[in-house]
Amino acid sequence: MHNGIYAAGSAWWIQRADLSFALTTILYGGTGLYLSVHPKDTPSRALALGIGIPLAAFFIFLFVLNFWEALGLPQGEMLLAL
Repeated sequence: MHNGIYAAGSAWWIQRADLSFALTTILYGGTGLYLSVHPKDTPSRALALGIGIPLAAFFIFLFVLNFWEALGLPQGEMLLAL
């Protein structure tokens, strides 16, 4: 993507493949945290929700940041004119 010369398909994957890695990390980390702190032999729905809701909100935040322009959200002013 240097000097405006790049393959459009490759650029799309480079810019969006991070979401799949983020989702995998969030699922792995959330599951590991739940398994390490839940009571033995009894599932805890409140603990699962307490871990899952913030992680889901974090993933939605990453999704919105990644697709900010495509979602039609307001754009800020450029600080540096290139």
